[in-house]
Amino acid sequence: MEEKEPLEGAEQQPSDQENSQPTYYTDLLKKAGELKSMTDWQLGAMEFENLRLKWSEGPAIDEEEKKTLYAGILEAQKEFNEARKAYYERQNERKAANLEKRENLIKRLSDLVEQKKWGQFNEVASIQRKFEDIRPLPPEAETQGPRFNALLEEFEKHKVEHLVKIREKEEENLLGKLAVLDKLKAIAASAGADTSDWDGLDQQIEDLAAQWKKIGRVAKERADEVWEQYKATRDAYTAKKLEFNAAFRAELDKNIKAREAIIAKAREVIEETDLAVASKEMNILHRRWRDSGPVPKEQSDELWARFKEIFEKFDVVRDENIDEIRAREQENLEAKMALCEKAEALAGEEDSITKRDVIEQLYNEWNNLGPVPKRKTKTVWKRFKKAIDSLQKQRRGHFKQLRQEQKENLQRKRDIVEKIENLAGAEDMEEALTQVKAMQQEFSEIGFVPIKFKNKVWDEYRAACDLFFKNLRSSGKGASSGSYGGGRSSGGGSVPEGKQLQNELFRLRKEADKINETILQYEDTKTYIKPNKSGLALREDLQLKIDQAQSQLDAKQAEMEKVKREIDDLQKGDRTE
Repeated sequence: MEEKEPLEGAEQQPSDQENSQPTYYTDLLKKAGELKSMTDWQLGAMEFENLRLKWSEGPAIDEEEKKTLYAGILEAQKEFNEARKAYYERQNERKAANLEKRENLIKRLSDLVEQKKWGQFNEVASIQRKFEDIRPLPPEAETQGPRFNALLEEFEKHKVEHLVKIREKEEENLLGKLAVLDKLKAIAASAGADTSDWDGLDQQIEDLAAQWKKIGRVAKERADEVWEQYKATRDAYTAKKLEFNAAFRAELDKNIKAREAIIAKAREVIEETDLAVASKEMNILHRRWRDSGPVPKEQSDELWARFKEIFEKFDVVRDENIDEIRAREQENLEAKMALCEKAEALAGEEDSITKRDVIEQLYNEWNNLGPVPKRKTKTVWKRFKKAIDSLQKQRRGHFKQLRQEQKENLQRKRDIVEKIENLAGAEDMEEALTQVKAMQQEFSEIGFVPIKFKNKVWDEYRAACDLFFKNLRSSGKGASSGSYGGGRSSGGGSVPEGKQLQNELFRLRKEADKINETILQYEDTKTYIKPNKSGLALREDLQLKIDQAQSQLDAKQAEMEKVKREIDDLQKGDRTE
């Protein structure tokens, strides 16, 4: 058909073909935008190839516009190719990682085979499942399968042999347990009214029970039967023991009373207004119950039901007031932190270590405070204990210093003894007498010496004085002088009064030394006792003994001062004569 020329002056309208030409290419561009997000890489590549074919078959349009639209398709294909490349790179990395994982599994299986651990059935089954489930894999993984299967076959072969040995061992164990049962039954049958050595039977029972535990497991089909026989035999023996052994009945009665006491205490605790304290006490009671001795089963069930009822009631109250408990625990924590600061400050004060009751007071304050939040219990206790340990370390150092002073006192006394011995041969005995009396005064004023040397150094001192005064009397220049510093004779051949007083002073000093050493030992022992419930009771007992000993020491020292004054008066009287 011949085309008609448009009329002059009339508006030219675009044809339908011209309207559809740009739309054709924009549709292809839109399709490319959809294809670039595909993850089916093979299909996506084919679709982009189809787009190029359709593009080449499309209608004619402006070349510049066509190039612009085609650039969009190329950009979409580029994004698709980059995503596909990144995916395959990740896949290759994953395959390499999976290859290494399978190598590790092969190594684990190889180790089990080399170590001949034929009983690790579950371990091998787990390795096998993991090995088979690992995907994807690179081509070189083909060599792993044969190696893994060879190891698996070797394990399975030895597994059968192992199972046979296990079965044989279970049969052997069954015979062993049946033999123990026979012995237990014989002992249970022999027990009765005529039994006198229940302790011996108990020991035999315990020995057999230990043998029972050492014997391995038996075949599953016989395990329950054998165990029930064992329990029944033990119960039969216990029943006879309960019937015929008065001491055992008394022990069970004691345990029953102990559990009754725990129940009574639990009733008191649930009335406690400080729920934080009550919570801690209930936990302590629960531990005491667990640690209490055995009771007959019928009483055990009944007692437990009563205790459990109280415990469950308290649990309800505790749950309802948990905020109050936590607030109270926080208050206790703050108080204990303040006590830690106090202990740390005291540890830095030199004079605190000489006060025997400082540590005791700190412990008492600590124990009078209630529980703290559980997560803070160890932290705050460690801080307090560190400060207490510092005090105790200083205190032990103080006692060490006292012992050092005692050693120095011992040396001073020995020096005096040596000087008196040397003066026993002096030419001028009158002058020597003056020196000896001064030394005797100095000797009496020197403090304590180590207790194991006090008798020895005193004997050495007496021997030196006896030698000096013997020589003095032989020279005819000190006939009226006493052996230990002078003194008037009471006449009639009686012991000189000065010597009597010196003997009395020696006796008192000996007793005082012994008491003082006891106090030091008690004080030293206290520093090693932990402040738990039993430790606090022991510390209180030691403190009572220390106080009693200190009273005795004070009395002895007062007597010693009195005797020293009498000796001084006696010596002054000698000089005036």
